[in-house]
Amino acid sequence: MFNPQTPWAAGAIFLAGIAVIVYTTLDINRTTRLNERPMTADQTRALAEYVQHVQDKSAEETLRRLSGEGK
Repeated sequence: MFNPQTPWAAGAIFLAGIAVIVYTTLDINRTTRLNERPMTADQTRALAEYVQHVQDKSAEETLRRLSGEGK
């Protein structure tokens, strides 16, 4: 583990740890706050298009495997 040689080094490590905890807490709260808003129409449409694209790719891959082309 890290072994600080002076009290100043120990203090700096402690403050850096506190800074990481504070930043992480603020980031989690910000992310949670952003997720509370409903999706816009554009976001809903984009998500639906992405889901359809993934489903189409999955179906194509399944058909390719079943027909023996995937080997």
